[in-house]
This record gives sequence, structure tokens and C-alpha cells, in this order.
Amino acid sequence: MYRWTKALAVTTGFVLSVAADPGMAGTDVVTAPPVVRIGLEPFPPLINEDLTGFSVDWLKLMVTAAGYRAEIRLMPYSRARLALRTGKLDLIGHTPVNLETPEFYRQAQELSWAVPTKLDAYAMNRANLSAEALQHSAIGVPFGNAAFIAEVLGVPPAQVAEFSLGQLVGLLRLRRIDVVVFERGSVMTALQKAMNAPVYYRLIQQIPAGFAVTRSKPSLYLELEKAARANPLAMPMTGPYGAFLALPDAGQVPDLRLPKAAPSAPSNAPSRSLGLPRSALMTYPNGLNSSISLGSSVSAPNRAISMAKPVKSPK
Repeated sequence: MYRWTKALAVTTGFVLSVAADPGMAGTDVVTAPPVVRIGLEPFPPLINEDLTGFSVDWLKLMVTAAGYRAEIRLMPYSRARLALRTGKLDLIGHTPVNLETPEFYRQAQELSWAVPTKLDAYAMNRANLSAEALQHSAIGVPFGNAAFIAEVLGVPPAQVAEFSLGQLVGLLRLRRIDVVVFERGSVMTALQKAMNAPVYYRLIQQIPAGFAVTRSKPSLYLELEKAARANPLAMPMTGPYGAFLALPDAGQVPDLRLPKAAPSAPSNAPSRSLGLPRSALMTYPNGLNSSISLGSSVSAPNRAISMAKPVKSPK
């Protein structure tokens, strides 16, 4: 036993001395890429609970192309913002591009890539969707979005309650809340799983959704920007998400659940790496200019981007 222990100690000491001596180190030593700590809010179908979705795929690709390794966790948006501010995260999303607070932009900067999204109001009763009714309705939103959506709607923050997407759908069906307000793809995806009665919607605002990087790591921001510009990817406007964006600005939520079918070849040229169709692209290298049209817009006070025209309450 003693001889074995002594031999192991000698051998271990030799190995350690080799590793510690730069002169003896070989050229085959591989250094692990630095980690990018990422916090994402669930945003189906772009950011799903199982960390799948177009935005997740795009982000992983850009992080890898920039020479980093992605460490992604799902969390409410408010928690992600706090973690970014306190240095516990390096990148968060999705952010409402150019619509965050001045304090936020002193601590973070958004990448010049974003996806088109539509912020809607949803109700079991059409009458609850009018601008006047929203001022007196019990409104539900996903965790971490109450302050922002209250500001967009011009209602007191106390009028807006936060729940998970699944809880919001259940509370709406039980009429425990009057209205749900959030991004169209996320809410309609949740509704598809539990739709047993008509639900109506109305467009509130069009908002590009992006990613923000902490200002404490300017090199990370520059490397991700460089990777994004070198690997432009199209936002897929086909499939479920494209179907959501193509819907009218107001109406009844359709049942978009489709039967499973065998995969077919894309009708147009695939994008790089992810094999996605180049149906549309939403980037902002020189301000908010997109290559797809999201409808007409008008300027809104105290906002940095254009907003959708108010839609008349459906009769």
C-alpha cells in the first residue's frame, strides 16, 4: 500500500509539473471557449420551454460563430433584466427593441437583429377589446411584463396582473380576468392547446423583438454583431409563426393546429446553417428598417419606434 501511494504521488507530481510548465506543454491543448450567460423569456414558438425555436437556434449559431459557448436559462423577463443589471447574465431576450427604459440602455445595448412581433389584446367578450373597455378591465400579462404593458396601454400598473402563459389562458377561459395582453405568437400558441370556446383579439402595437448585451462586455457585443452580419438568417415567415403574423389585425382566434405531415422540401433557397427559408429578414444596422411590411403605423408619444394604427373594436 505504501509503495503504491508513493508511486502515485510521484506520478501525480510529474503530471502536474508537466501541465504547469509552459515549455513542456504541447500544441494539442484545447482551451474551452468562454461562456455567454443568457437569460431568455419563454416566447413560443420562437423560444419554447424545451429551448427550441428559431430565436434560440439563431442565438446559439451566432454565439458559436463569435467563438463563445452559450449557457441558456429560461426565466421571466423581469428576472432576466435584473440579472443583466447585476452582472449575473451577459445577454437577455427577447427585448422590445428601442422601447426599454433609459436606465436599461445605460446598462445594455441591443443587437441589430430582431424578429417582427405583434402585441395583441385577447378576450372572451369582443366588447372588452375596445380602447375604452381596456381602461377599466382586469388585464393579465406574462411575468415581468406588467410595467411595460401598463405604459403601452396607458393604464395604472395596479390594473395589470402577472401570471404564466398557461395560467393566463386558464384564467381567461374562467373569466377571472377580462383581457390578456401579450405577443401574438406566444398567446395563440398557448390558446391552441386549450381552445374550447371562441376567443377574440385586437392588435395593440407592432414591436420588433431582439436581444440585449451588457455594456460591461463591449467586445462580446462587437463579436456577436460581426457574427450576425457575416451570417444573415431569414426570419421564417412560413409555418405557424408566419401564419400568426399574416392574420388580420382583429378577429376571432383561429384554430391553427395542423395535423402532422411528412416534411417536404422548401420551395425557396435555404438560409445558411439552419436550413430556414429566406422569406423575410428583420435587421437594424442603420436604424429600424425592415425588409418586411408589418402594416401601417403612426408615431406615438415618448416612443422610439412607430406603432400600429388603432384598430376599431370588432362588432
